[in-house]
Amino acid sequence: MKIRAGAVTGAAVAAARRFPLALVCGLAAAWTASLVVDSSPGQEQNLVRILSAGGLGISLFVGLTLFAEGRGFGARGLWLARLAGAAVLFLFFWSFDNWTETGVGMRVFHLGAALHFAVAVSPFLGRERSPGGRPEQQFWEFNKRLFLRFLLGAVYTGVLYAGLSAALAGLDNLFGVDVSDLTYARLFFFMAFLFQTWFVVAGIPRTDVDEPRGEYPVGLRVFAQYVLLPLVAVYFLILTAYMVRVLALGEWPSGWIGFMVSWLALVGILALLLVYPQRGGEGPVGIWLDRYSRWFWVAVLPQTGMLAAALWQRIGQYGVSEARFLLAAATVWLAGASAFAIVRKPSGIRWIPLSLACVAGLTLVGPWSAYSVAQRSQAGRLDGILALYPAAPVEISVEDLTQVRDIFGYLVEMHGEQALTPWFQEGAAGLAGGGEPLSGWGRDADRLSRLAVTRLGYTAAAGVALEGLGTVTSSDWGNALLVAPGATFIIEDMDLLDGLYAGAPEPATEIRSTISETESLLVIEWGDVRLAGSYPHVLEAAAAESARTGEHSFSLPRDRMAVDLASTGAGSRAATVYISRLRFVDGSLEEATGLAIFVSDSADAGG
Repeated sequence: MKIRAGAVTGAAVAAARRFPLALVCGLAAAWTASLVVDSSPGQEQNLVRILSAGGLGISLFVGLTLFAEGRGFGARGLWLARLAGAAVLFLFFWSFDNWTETGVGMRVFHLGAALHFAVAVSPFLGRERSPGGRPEQQFWEFNKRLFLRFLLGAVYTGVLYAGLSAALAGLDNLFGVDVSDLTYARLFFFMAFLFQTWFVVAGIPRTDVDEPRGEYPVGLRVFAQYVLLPLVAVYFLILTAYMVRVLALGEWPSGWIGFMVSWLALVGILALLLVYPQRGGEGPVGIWLDRYSRWFWVAVLPQTGMLAAALWQRIGQYGVSEARFLLAAATVWLAGASAFAIVRKPSGIRWIPLSLACVAGLTLVGPWSAYSVAQRSQAGRLDGILALYPAAPVEISVEDLTQVRDIFGYLVEMHGEQALTPWFQEGAAGLAGGGEPLSGWGRDADRLSRLAVTRLGYTAAAGVALEGLGTVTSSDWGNALLVAPGATFIIEDMDLLDGLYAGAPEPATEIRSTISETESLLVIEWGDVRLAGSYPHVLEAAAAESARTGEHSFSLPRDRMAVDLASTGAGSRAATVYISRLRFVDGSLEEATGLAIFVSDSADAGG
């Protein structure tokens, strides 16, 4: 087949006229992604904001254009639809400041899934008859062409990127042209967001005119019948055997069941969609596919029940999280879809992406959304635990202390610092208290959760013995909640090099720590209290470890890391500091962190 340059150019121009805002969004996403790779921390949030909005805008404006065409809108109606889409995109852009980095990532994935489902069905919304009288067949043909166009575009994009990268490498190595590593990353983003988008939209068929039915692609038939359907059979066998085991032993299903049932549903429904034109055909293959289309929904119901039981147990134990809420919504949808398919026996398949788009949209925003429900659930769990320990300082169980810290960490990571306000009116900045600065967008959830527990005055009632550890690291403290007997105050991940901490041991005071490499002296002071202790044995052990491994950043065995501090000023206090991490640069100590365990009486030191 002969392809003329003029035809390619004409198709590109026609695509730009048909989907102008989608291409603008692709260009914006490509441009901002190319800037993100070399951005400073202060610029990153705004760039990611534009990148996220641009990436979502591609699917949004493609779907709106297809919907307007399918409904027969004129130019005015088409631009009104695009204006409504721009308003939705602006709302997303404006809401960005209320979300954390993790929250943004989950919402982008969530909204992206909803938009992709919507694109699949948007040209056929409200259309009971097509120009050719075959709405379901036309729906399948449209999505087949869209799917194959996307795959072909991915191949073209990959080949062009590889070829252009090789050309740039040739300029660099043969002619001495300085081509930075960032150039390759920027080239990739422009190919992925702009070229791929332009190629795909140039091949999207119009659905407002009748098109002849295309032949069923051999590749799709082989993929559906000999890859997807055997996978469905394997998943069914595994899940059925596991269900028999669960019933025989009388135990709750494992949380991992969600992964398996999700894959079963995904692969099974994808196979249903791909084999749709082959159903009801002549011969054994057509009869077998027809039976599969009917009995898949019946067979998946028991697996859905097992998934619901596993979710019920996890939510009862740990409350609702965004992931559990969305999995529960998918479980409800799968049960409802199975009941609908069994009772109504629908002949079409448009209802599958349409209902999925509705579920994804409903669970995205509002007080019933996954994010609002999860926040209320975890806040309720936290209030329930705190109500058991009304007085502070107080010793609480290790399990409850772990849950308190985990919930505080979750709230900060998913919902931002403002989520701490119901318990700490001064917020995260007040918890940090002028000490080590917070990290900006995507706050340090682990650090703030520890500060929150400290401010509440909670320590573990049954401390975990330090002697059980060979090497003390920050992860050990976070996971094991190491607390020495007799401790009155603990600072985890303490920056020993000119660190400043607020709210300890009295809320109105600050603790400052300094470590001197020349004098081999560690000093911690607050108010009139001054604790000091020497640590030459730690430096000697560090030097020996560095000579042995050649590394300049390492942790040491616990018995070589303890530094005992005694009071040299007013008050009778003592502390033991376990130096967890040291880092040397050109022979100079550049990093020192530790676990500081304070006791009120020097006789109790060393815990």
